[in-house]
Amino acid sequence: LGDGTQLTRPDAQAFSHTYTAANTYTVRFYTETDLGCKSDTVSKNVVTASTPLANFDLPEVCLNDASATFINKSTTPANGTLTYLWNFGDPGANAGNPNTSIATDGKHRYSQSGNYIVSLISTNNAGCSDTIVQQLTVNGDKPQAVFTVNNAASLCANRQVELVNNSTVNFGSVTKVIVYWNWPNATDTTIDENPTAAEVYRHIYPDFNTPASKSYNIKFVAFSGGVCFNEANRTVTLNASPDVVFSTVNGICVNAPARTLTEARDASVLNAPGTYFGTGVTGGQFSPAGLTPGTSYSIGYVAVSAVGCRDTGYAAINVLALPVAKITIPGPACEGKTVLIDDASTTPVGAITQWSWDMGDGTKLNRNNGNAFNHVFAGLNTYNVRLSVSTDSGCVSNTDQLALQVNVNPKADFTPPSVCLPQGRAAFQSNSTIVGGNASQLQHRWNFGDGSPIGTGASPVHFYSGSGPYSVSLVSTSTRGCSDSVVRVLTNIYPQVMANFTVSPPEVCVGAPIRFTDVSNAINRRKTAYNWQLGDGQTKTDSTFSYTYTRAGTFTVSMFYTTDVGCYSDTVIKQVTVHPYPEVDAGPDRVVLEGGQVKLLAAVSGGSGYQYLWTPSTWLDDVKVLQPVTSPQVDITYKLTVVSTGGCTDEDEVNVKLLLKPEIPNAFSPNGDGINDVWNIRYLDSYPGATVQVFDRYGRVVFSSTGYNTPWNGTLEGKGMPTGVYYYIVNPKNGRNAYTGSVTLLR
Repeated sequence: LGDGTQLTRPDAQAFSHTYTAANTYTVRFYTETDLGCKSDTVSKNVVTASTPLANFDLPEVCLNDASATFINKSTTPANGTLTYLWNFGDPGANAGNPNTSIATDGKHRYSQSGNYIVSLISTNNAGCSDTIVQQLTVNGDKPQAVFTVNNAASLCANRQVELVNNSTVNFGSVTKVIVYWNWPNATDTTIDENPTAAEVYRHIYPDFNTPASKSYNIKFVAFSGGVCFNEANRTVTLNASPDVVFSTVNGICVNAPARTLTEARDASVLNAPGTYFGTGVTGGQFSPAGLTPGTSYSIGYVAVSAVGCRDTGYAAINVLALPVAKITIPGPACEGKTVLIDDASTTPVGAITQWSWDMGDGTKLNRNNGNAFNHVFAGLNTYNVRLSVSTDSGCVSNTDQLALQVNVNPKADFTPPSVCLPQGRAAFQSNSTIVGGNASQLQHRWNFGDGSPIGTGASPVHFYSGSGPYSVSLVSTSTRGCSDSVVRVLTNIYPQVMANFTVSPPEVCVGAPIRFTDVSNAINRRKTAYNWQLGDGQTKTDSTFSYTYTRAGTFTVSMFYTTDVGCYSDTVIKQVTVHPYPEVDAGPDRVVLEGGQVKLLAAVSGGSGYQYLWTPSTWLDDVKVLQPVTSPQVDITYKLTVVSTGGCTDEDEVNVKLLLKPEIPNAFSPNGDGINDVWNIRYLDSYPGATVQVFDRYGRVVFSSTGYNTPWNGTLEGKGMPTGVYYYIVNPKNGRNAYTGSVTLLR
């Protein structure tokens, strides 16, 4: 249906649908048969228009009006055009005064008073219409304007004048009332477009206090339609009203007695008498008793004339809070010393003008300012100091009282300490006392005389950087705040003495002693204690001693000493060096073939700066290097001596064996005669790991050994081998090639 609505219907009957807004809607439609076939779709546009809103204003009509005119207020959206059809509901209408009209504003003359039903149909150019129906009352002809004045005999200038509407009409209602309060002056006017019976209208005329009375003409007009009205006139007389005025009302102190009120009067020509009223007012008097101080209270005065006109005036009277006297003594009260007496009094209103002091020792003072002042009390005692103050309003405070105890002063004292430079540590100790008190409870302030910050406590420690002298002051204060001071000159400041010692010798080998000797200059002071730090965790307290280090290294040795006045010297630092012994390894024993050469594989560790010497020098290429080369002709033993830094010495030996060429016999005779019974290969036993294999002519191994400690005796598995030629492979190894050949076994 083009507005989001979709319908599936089982028949072809017509149906209705309501669109909710003016618009152009595209409606689409198709049919479907019982075989499931669908028709094509047909589309048509439906144009909807907005409905107009019919409306009109009802006129106020009386029977004498020429006609009733109805003002059309109909509207239609989108600036469309409207046509109208009026029905005036008049059964007495005729051709000359028809009951209907198509004019924009309807107009009809009614011939009888009564109620009529009027309708308007408004139709726009799309054919949409709206109808409104309203009831019209046609009032009678002329109303009767009637009003009364309330309390007309006792009207007062400062009160409202009240009129009561009593107007009537023979049919319908009074439709409008106009009151002219000072006719013919039309400026003071009340207009009521919807009056009701017995409605009251009020007006205030300008207040006056002279002359005694004034008169005004009131014109009252009542309407029942456009031309139907009636009026009534009346003169009213207003009496002058009193004029209450107040002169200045002074405040009253909260503790003052009741005061007669005289500040109000009637300032008009009437001179009317009056009475006071309000909180705290009784019989023309104001009493602050029981009222809240610092609060302003309203006092009223009503004056009443002989004819009952009255005026009321008001003024405020302040109930003044009393000033508060407050003594303040910021410092302690100490025997024989001035005590500062100060004032902290306050007043919530006005200013304090007088201070009355009673010092409690017979001294009384009246002062005109609150400035602090000094007072000396005669001796140790408790004095009751009292103060009361007065303000410029005459209010007097209650008396403030303070019990002031005058306390004993302590006695400050200390002894200057001895000070050793450069540390400059000065340990001060207070010796201050207080009679009848506990000296440990005293507080102390120290001025050390060198411009440093103030020190505190009974035993402060301060550090000086110079030799002085210094003027040191101590102020000791009791728990009551009483204090005493003392100044002492600090002169016992000793310069730092210098330390020195000798080391002999400064370098040694491990295990050798070193001699340490004090050679310090104590500058005319006696040395009382030594402190040696030997750098290996050990300490000494002797002036001179020998010490042996158990390990090598460079050791930092420090020493300072203490003098007979407790001063420490500076600390002198020196280093000693303990050299390690070298650890010499001449290397493994070497084997060299006859006619060859070999390097000695010596090694050394520990120490530094080595010097080498090999002995003997026979067959060596260089006796001053760590690993020389030798070309021996016989077995020989060499010794290596190594000297490291500090002269520390160690030595070791190495053997060099010369391997001669094996001599292999080509025959032997194992016959038991003791001559050549075994195959003896000379020098083969010098070749560790040498292998020997003997084969028969068939290639069978008949003898095999590693090493040749037991020569071949010509047997195999315990049985003698036959005479013949045998073949051998002798491998000396150790750098020599294998030997092959034959050997003849003889029996």
